[in-house]
Amino acid sequence: MNPDLLAQLQASPEHDAAILRIAEGDFGCEERESPMLWLLFLSRDGTQFSRELPEDLVLRTGLTEGSLCRLSELSP
Repeated sequence: MNPDLLAQLQASPEHDAAILRIAEGDFGCEERESPMLWLLFLSRDGTQFSRELPEDLVLRTGLTEGSLCRLSELSP
């Protein structure tokens, strides 16, 4: 975990998560309409969780590793 990123997140009431890692998803032979990315998030309480999001959503919202976000804005 990144303690500096957690402190930044906890000091930012308008955000509820930080992005620790963005990677290409490994979906085996599964066909997808839109390329998906795997994101590792850090929540305000310090827990980590992951989500798969469409690549175009990640690019459109400008998400990068180390950035803060609002999970409600990440619905495909």
